[in-house]
Amino acid sequence: MCAIFGYSGFKDAELIKKMAEDQRFRGPDEFNHYSNEKVNIGNNRLSIIDVEKGNQPIISENNKFVIVFNGMIFNFKQIRNYLLEKKITFKSKSDTEVLLNAYMYWGDKCFNYFDGMWAVCIFDIEKDIIILSRDYLGQKPLYYFHSNEKFCFSSKSDSIFLSNALEKKVNKEALGQYLLYSHIPAPLSIYENIKQVKPGEIIKYDISEKKIIKQTFWDLTNGPDYNEFFKENEDFQFIFEKKIKEFKTSDVGFGVLLSGGIDSYLISKFVSKFSEKKISTYTLGFDEKTFDESKYIKNFKEWDTNIFNLTDEEYHDNFLEIIKKIDEPIGDCSILPTYSLLKEINKKKKTKVIIGGDGGDENFFGYIIFDAYKIALVLKKILPKFFVNLINKLLNFLPSSKQYMSTSFKVKKFFEYLNFSENKLCQLWMSSLSPSEIKTLFNNKIDFEILIKESDELFKKHKDKMKSSQFYFFRFYLSSVLSKVDKASMFNSMEYRSPFLSKSIINFALDLKGNYSFLRKKIFLKKHFNKILPKTLKYRPKHGFAFPKSKIIFNEKILSKIDENLLLNKEFFYERLENYKNNKKDYGQYLWNEITLNFMLQNKFNV
Repeated sequence: MCAIFGYSGFKDAELIKKMAEDQRFRGPDEFNHYSNEKVNIGNNRLSIIDVEKGNQPIISENNKFVIVFNGMIFNFKQIRNYLLEKKITFKSKSDTEVLLNAYMYWGDKCFNYFDGMWAVCIFDIEKDIIILSRDYLGQKPLYYFHSNEKFCFSSKSDSIFLSNALEKKVNKEALGQYLLYSHIPAPLSIYENIKQVKPGEIIKYDISEKKIIKQTFWDLTNGPDYNEFFKENEDFQFIFEKKIKEFKTSDVGFGVLLSGGIDSYLISKFVSKFSEKKISTYTLGFDEKTFDESKYIKNFKEWDTNIFNLTDEEYHDNFLEIIKKIDEPIGDCSILPTYSLLKEINKKKKTKVIIGGDGGDENFFGYIIFDAYKIALVLKKILPKFFVNLINKLLNFLPSSKQYMSTSFKVKKFFEYLNFSENKLCQLWMSSLSPSEIKTLFNNKIDFEILIKESDELFKKHKDKMKSSQFYFFRFYLSSVLSKVDKASMFNSMEYRSPFLSKSIINFALDLKGNYSFLRKKIFLKKHFNKILPKTLKYRPKHGFAFPKSKIIFNEKILSKIDENLLLNKEFFYERLENYKNNKKDYGQYLWNEITLNFMLQNKFNV
């Protein structure tokens, strides 16, 4: 893992060093940069593959290209062997050099051949063109700024302000999206004039022409992307085992996050199969029973299982640590336990790579909301609107609960939006506020329809509504998860890998017939690995890696540090805080979003 950054059109010779220092945590092992009269590009390296010779930037053998790279190309050995057959030489065993040579051989087409996670900058020295690319899911962050003759990019958005080329202003549309999705989907960022490279996008900045050209190499919502390196009709067992072998490739120590669910269990099982030594697995335990998953893994004796239990004070301190480091607001409260767990692992000083189970729910319909959506499609045809409204009124009398995904919460959320268009249901169920509340919060200055335009169009794109819901979670929910794990891992200078996000597995899942089965989550995985999975896992309810966010929301030390001048709407906030305290309505997600945003703004604007 690394940080990448660079610019063109700035005369500050020290800027590259300032940007490097600002994101040292992403790559503490080494800093290097390349510069000429047109550009300056740099890299902070976290050494994982070819520790000795994998230094960056790498200049091509013909002196025509320079590369800095953040991420991992998991099929780099396969591509390397192909290029060797074409008489292309290599000086190292790193995936970075493979990426560079692949670009020189195939051009833009090479990005379709990669299975991995990446944010990369390639500078074409002869043509004076800066090429940026981000992986098909957006696992690695990449931000950029362009104005007149100035261009700047970075793994960390606010590092761009070190250039003093732009005023720090909050993007109001991005704020609206943050409250809707609990993160800010690309291409927006929290700041005006700073954008994200979208997942599956290539951006080219022509220094001479002072213009940007954008193109998409793969839009996942169009379906699978097959080519000579990703062939159809392969057996899933073969694919899965192949990917586990690739994803555990490391020249440093690694471990597995074990949550007690199917995905992490299968990963642990197969990583162990291909490991000579007993692997280490890690999880967090909670005193709150509805949040605690450690009980499911205490009997797994085949691995070196480590269970950590932290105090409320430790969570409080870790929350403040995260808030000081983030460059974008994070609404996924599980960033706190994820960060806390990785911090404890890091203390052992033996693990630099962590493998997790993210992506299994998107690939194989693991979320309860898929079933909710299926039920909604039926009920919308048979239930009159007045009857749904009546149910809503009656449900309001039910008290809310601060337990993990309580029945009252799920039922209330389901009926609250049932009268809305079927194209909007998933967006609304995942939102921290209703459309009317968002309008009230922003004094009608933000158009809700604009906020959901892309996701709304996604549902119009496909006739198969269940497939549309799957694409929605890949595009708008998974991106929040990926941002969370990237930041939580990078803050601890660790690399986080998710085999279920392999392009091969995604292709397979998107093409799989009968992948969704009502009330039978991940039916394909359960059938395929029936003999491997313990009964306790096959039949247990779905449980995300959640955190009792009330520990933070009601923490007096936290509440006392809120800057009321930075609240989006003071009265709105305190009214919902009171309702949440009194169990009138579950505003936990909105309150978490607002509090984390408030603390981030305090830090970034030095309030």
